Formats: sequence, structure tokens, C-alpha cells
Amino acid sequence: MEDQRGEDHLSSWVLGNSIVIQMSLRAAIELDIFNIIANAGSEAQLSAAEIVEKIPTTNPSAAITLDRILRLLSVNSLLSMSQRPCQSGDDATHQEMCYGLTQLTRHLATNKDGVSSASTVLFLSERMMVEPLYMLKNMVLEPECKPFYSTYGANFYEHMAKEPRFDKQFQEFMTHSAKLFLDKVLQVYRGFEEVKELLDVGGGMGTSLGNIISMYPHIHGKNFDLPNVISVAPKLSGVEHISGNMFESLPRAEAILLKWILHNWDDEHCKKLLKNCWEALPIHGKVIALETLIPQALGNDFTSVNTIIDDFYMMLFHEGKVRTLAEFETLGKAVGFAETKIFAIGQGINWILHNWDDEHCKKLLKNCWEALPIHGKVIALEILIPQVLGNDFVSVNAIIDDFYMMLLHGGKVRTIAEFEGLGKAVGREKDRVVDLLARVSTAARREMKGSGGAIEACKYAFLADQDWLDNSKRNPSSVQYWEYVLVVLEWHI
Repeated sequence: MEDQRGEDHLSSWVLGNSIVIQMSLRAAIELDIFNIIANAGSEAQLSAAEIVEKIPTTNPSAAITLDRILRLLSVNSLLSMSQRPCQSGDDATHQEMCYGLTQLTRHLATNKDGVSSASTVLFLSERMMVEPLYMLKNMVLEPECKPFYSTYGANFYEHMAKEPRFDKQFQEFMTHSAKLFLDKVLQVYRGFEEVKELLDVGGGMGTSLGNIISMYPHIHGKNFDLPNVISVAPKLSGVEHISGNMFESLPRAEAILLKWILHNWDDEHCKKLLKNCWEALPIHGKVIALETLIPQALGNDFTSVNTIIDDFYMMLFHEGKVRTLAEFETLGKAVGFAETKIFAIGQGINWILHNWDDEHCKKLLKNCWEALPIHGKVIALEILIPQVLGNDFVSVNAIIDDFYMMLLHGGKVRTIAEFEGLGKAVGREKDRVVDLLARVSTAARREMKGSGGAIEACKYAFLADQDWLDNSKRNPSSVQYWEYVLVVLEWHI
């Protein structure tokens, strides 16, 4: 009993010190530690002394201090750690610690596309974001307490307009976050194909609109944001920058894009914005909203935790909230939109086939086939059994996933050959054979040979019945391991 009490006390102590981990992670990003390690090789491990050689410092104790920061990150699984004989100094018997990237921190290094999640850590640990947290108690005790406003005397966007450095960090955070999620949206969502003119409301620097236009060059893009944002937005091909206030009026456009805008605002502000969208749209125009959803069943899984944290930030800084599907539908009806369409991105068709045995998969794919037009396609994301199994992260997780499929669903995780077999079995029943239905593209083979990971959307093709894109009808046992419940909503006039 005494031992258990001691362990509980230590656990509480660790919780109380979580801010130390966050700020150490911030310091490591500011010192460019993750890029320094990544540039040394994907599996490289460096000592603090080796890292300090690439940091501009005149502090003779820099390596000693850095080693203690890296050691803290390592024991919290944010860096890998090993020992080796010291490679500096005269004492070759002395051991030194070496540090490498882990699955959790590889994304903090800048990738080949110039994208990194480091901006998220930097922005969320910024002093201006931390100070309002001290007002949480007041939100419960005091009516009308608004933490951000009470701290700075202005709302989030008003204050940001007066703080150029904070504004710059926010734009970087939004640009990188939008890039990561938008790539997944563009792989699955096809609602931009018929759009000729697209207005991105709250579009920031116009980066997301530029990415959409690069895939759909026939679109004329209008990037709309506050004057302080538009004044520093770069020139982009096919993008027209327009400044204004979205709660006053919007430029006319055939389609309007709202990327993670509605969760920033309460229902009344959302209705005002959607009403302005309505007035700016022609007949048969549409609003395209990208938002996360509150899951129907909350747990302590990754999706629930991250969605609720997102909702918490909305309460703290914007008086907004992350909504359920029903709440979004209510917003659309209140403004007068005739139809709401939901396209699941973070969940839905991802990881469906592994839940079922071959016969059920063939039945599902046959139904997909019957629902398709000529040249149609199914986009499926699935985990693969690697060609060569080992004790590496990919192999272990694929086999664990396969074990759960056997235990819970009677399904299985498949190899490339098994997926090809499913496609051919369905394709032979019809005269027309969709090329990608029966094979994996060469590019996808090269990617999967190297990673053994998930098949990327549009690289391996199966076509989904609309019911499987509808979040309300999806298989509840389909598990998303690494994304929010991300959806695209279309409101049609």
C-alpha cells in the first residue's frame, strides 16, 4: 500500500512538471536540434557535443547544458538514446550519450516540401498563448469571463493585428497545418473539379488556395482576409488577394471555402458568416467547409484527445467550439441552405477492407463497382503486410493490426498481392476493367517498398459507395490511428 501511494505521488509530480517537457521541446526546436539530427541521416544519433558544433554559441558549457535537455526529451520518448565511447577528449573509456529522432519527433524536422510541425509547438507554447490559461478558474467562477480578452484587452485577431511577431508565428502555424491536412483532403475530395471561381475566406497567405489551383489550374482563386494579413501576402499565380471583414460582406464567387473557420466562432457569428456566404453565392453555388468533428463516442484514444484539445483552445481563445455533425447541419438549415453534404476525410473509407474477410471485401467492391460511372474509381487507405517482416516499427504495428482484425472482425491486413487479387476478382466479372482496379502503380510500389506503410489515396484505387463516404453510416469499427475526425461539408443553395 505504501509503495502504491509513493508511485501515485510520483505520477502526480510528473503531471505537474509537464510544462518542463513542453518548454524543453520548444528550446530544442529554436536551437534547430531536430533538423541538425535529421540532416545527419534518417537513423543518425549525435552527441550533444556534435550538435553544439552546428549551433552558433560562445558558451563553453553549452554541450553539458544541451545534454541535460536532450536527456529529458529522451526519457519522455521524444528522442532515442544510446551510449558510446566518448569521441572527444583524452579519456576513451568515458561514455557519452547520443540522441536520435523518434516516430514522435521526425515530423518536427523540415521535410522535402519545406513542411514541419515545429510551428505548431512554437505557436502553442508562445507566451501569449500560455498567459490566458491562468484564467481558466475565472471562466468557471465569473460570468462572461473571456480569458484572452481579459488578459490582453482585445480578442485574438485584434491583438494579433497589433503584434507582428505573433501574427507571423500564427500565419506559419496555419500555413503548415493547412498544408498537412489539405493534402489529405485533395486526395479524397473531388468537389473542386467543377468549380471555376473559388473564394478562400480567412485564407491567410493564400498558400492553401495556391495548392488547390496547382491541382485544378482552371480555377480563379480569390484569397480573402483582414487587411493586416493581405498587406504581407505574397504574389501567387492564379490568386487574387482581397482584404475585408468576413462579418461585414464577402466578394461574390461561385464557391466559397472555409478552412477551420467556423470552429473559431460561436453559433451567432457562424450564422452571420454563413449568411454573408449565401448572399455572395450565385444560384447553385456552394460553401465548402473543412472542419473537425466531435466523435459520437468519446474515449481516451488519439482522435478523441486531439479533438477535445482543439475544442478546449476554441473555448479559451475564440469563444468557439468544435461541433458535432448535427450541430453543423443545424447551422446550415438556420441560414437557409437547401442541402448539406458530408465527406469524411479523417475517417470513413480509410481502413475498411482490413475489417472483413475476402468474400465480404469482394461483395463490398462489387457494390462499389455497380455504383460507379465509367472511369470511376475507389480510393482506399489500407495498411500493408511488409514483404520482409522484422522487429521494426512498421512490421510490429502491421502484425498487431492483423491480430486485432483476426480477433475482433474475422478480417486481416493484406499484402500487395492480396489486394491485387481482390481487384482482379471483381474486375473479371465485367467487360470494362478500370486500370487501377487491378494493379498498384509503379510509384506506389516504390513508396511502399521503402516504407511498408499505408497506401496513399489515389495511388491504389478502389471505388467507394457513397454510403461509405457518409460519416453517419460508416463502419463504427473502422479505426483512424493518426488523424482527427476531419470532414468536408458542402452547403448548397
